[in-house]
Formats: sequence, C-alpha cells, structure tokens
Amino acid sequence: MLEKNIENIDLPESLIHWGKNDFEEIFLNELQENEAELPLEKMCYEGGWPDNDSLELSIKSIEKKEDKVIIEVSCCFDEVIPTGCADIKISSSGNGIVKVVLMPNENRAYLYDYDDA
Repeated sequence: MLEKNIENIDLPESLIHWGKNDFEEIFLNELQENEAELPLEKMCYEGGWPDNDSLELSIKSIEKKEDKVIIEVSCCFDEVIPTGCADIKISSSGNGIVKVVLMPNENRAYLYDYDDA
C-alpha cells in the first residue's frame, strides 16, 4: 500500500496540547468535531452511508517519528443501509482506521489515505 497525504485537518488545540496530560481527550474531542473530514464513507462495506451520530473514536497508537506524531484512530459507527422502503431502516457496523499526522513544529495536522497500488 502506498501512503499519500490527502488533506489538512484543523486541530489547533491538539497541536497546542501535544505532550501534555490532557492531549488524548482534547485530540479525540477535536477530531469528533471534525468528523466530516474523516473518510468514513470508505469504511462502509454494505453500500450505505455512515450515521455520524453513532460515531465513536478511540486512539489505537501514537508514534513519534522525527518532527511528526502519527496517531492511529479507530472509527466505529453504524452504517445506514438503503432498503428501498422509507419505513424500514437497516444498519450494519462500520469501522476502520484513520491515521492523523501532527506536525507541532509547523502547527499543522493532516490525514493519511491509502492506495492499493
């Protein structure tokens, strides 16, 4: 898999609090506020769409590499599956991993995407 930088994400408080005791809580709250930036549609395997109200985020790992902090975040949510009938709602579990990269020295954060090349 090839990694490629796809887009910046606005996480100013996380950048300020990196290395402090409250970092993880602030990071997850700020990421939840930016849920529209997360590639949740790519984690839907039943042809549906993510129910953002059910989104739960958790940190799987944090790795410091030179001037970067790479954070793997687990995303779990309900995938709403179309049925063709407005009265019937079906959902399935949607989940996946997102890598968020913080560059505190540059006051920048971005998401990584993966290509199956």
